[in-house]
Amino acid sequence: MDDLYKTLGVEKTSTPNEIKKAYRDAAFKYHPDRNPGDKVAEENFKKINAAYSVLGEESKRSEYDRYGSSDGYATSQRNAYNQAGSGSPGDDFWGWYQQQANAQQRQQQQYRQSYSYSNRDWSNNPSNKKEALWSLIKSLLILAVSVYFLRWSWILLPIGPILCLLGIFRGATNLLQSIRVLFKPKKN
Repeated sequence: MDDLYKTLGVEKTSTPNEIKKAYRDAAFKYHPDRNPGDKVAEENFKKINAAYSVLGEESKRSEYDRYGSSDGYATSQRNAYNQAGSGSPGDDFWGWYQQQANAQQRQQQQYRQSYSYSNRDWSNNPSNKKEALWSLIKSLLILAVSVYFLRWSWILLPIGPILCLLGIFRGATNLLQSIRVLFKPKKN
């Protein structure tokens, strides 16, 4: 098992700020966006993230320091686990370490998926000229109907005028967004 301090390129006596700086430098160097398709860089990036998930948190770091970074502890625990044939992978420190690294990766992936889902599906911004034209037509209709019914909305105080003003506001903002997309210059 690799020494987490060596993975990040720091000493055991390093301060949290030094560990953080080393992590950022290494993550920048091996990030998959900077090294597309490079499996070695991807593995290094995973190892760096996993090492920082332990060394970056003081309680996990002290637990890691207590058991040491020698392979002797991990090997003896792994051998005891394999010989016994029972227990869970979390019985030793390295099993716990791997579970934490996997959990962090799952959490980051879920965040990326939820963020991209929310940006893509909940925005009213048209993404191409066809959607912009359709949005322009809908916006004009909403704006026209809201302005037309504003005259009689005072009968239904207070909700009638509020609904009409919201319709006018929504129609106007969507109209401006559609016009912006329709007249945006093409990228070369």
